[in-house]
Amino acid sequence: MEGVEVNGKIDLGIRRLVVAHVENAISFYAYLEADKDYMEDMKTLGANLCAAKDRLTEKPATDQMVGVYNQADKTWYRGRVEQMDMGKAKNQFRVRMIDFGWNGLYKLSDMVEIPKSLD
Repeated sequence: MEGVEVNGKIDLGIRRLVVAHVENAISFYAYLEADKDYMEDMKTLGANLCAAKDRLTEKPATDQMVGVYNQADKTWYRGRVEQMDMGKAKNQFRVRMIDFGWNGLYKLSDMVEIPKSLD
């Protein structure tokens, strides 16, 4: 992206964004409106590459990238493990969806090793 310098700052102009998730009053996840098809393509690619893989049987490491199946919308996402031993039974993991920003609790049976092409 090229911009024009104005008062010592680079003005990149106006960008149309799609807000995917609001974390708090000052943190949000967004992508360019022009990239909205790319985000849908990521979901399709995730479904095609993750659905046939074996589910994890061993605990993932914190910060490990995983493929995550979200039961609520029946969609595969790229995720990063943030916390382990969550939930009442301590058998869930907090995983952040890296393309959309939101996070949730997931069991091993919801996760696969992420294909290298999605990492």
